[in-house]
Amino acid sequence: MDQALILNWNRVAKNRDAVYLLGDFSLSRDMDYLKKICSQLNGHKYLIMGNHDLMKVQDYYEIGFEFVSKFPIIFKKHYILSHEPVFVNANMPYFNIHGHMHDNMNTLTKTDQTFCVSVERHDYKPVKLEGLG
Repeated sequence: MDQALILNWNRVAKNRDAVYLLGDFSLSRDMDYLKKICSQLNGHKYLIMGNHDLMKVQDYYEIGFEFVSKFPIIFKKHYILSHEPVFVNANMPYFNIHGHMHDNMNTLTKTDQTFCVSVERHDYKPVKLEGLG
């Protein structure tokens, strides 16, 4: 499974690309294994930690992420990048891109102000930012 995910990632992301992983990188805590996986992934990797990312922030830097946050971030003054969905409404200038929902189809993949990028909803591939919101 790991090799399929790496291949899918690298088909979409190129080495020059910034790739934001919105949580749940791995359940493993094996630093050597995670360094090996992370080193095979194209792009500049940024992690917004999810509920399954149980190591210390510094550990994720050590395995190869260039930026790590436990909290949502605002990207390009318009996008809220988060692991879990955050509340946004039509009176707010934000669009929330999130993970966390996996294949739970009780939630919509896309609304007017949100987009779920859980890989289970996108053929186990990263999603490009262009055209999301």
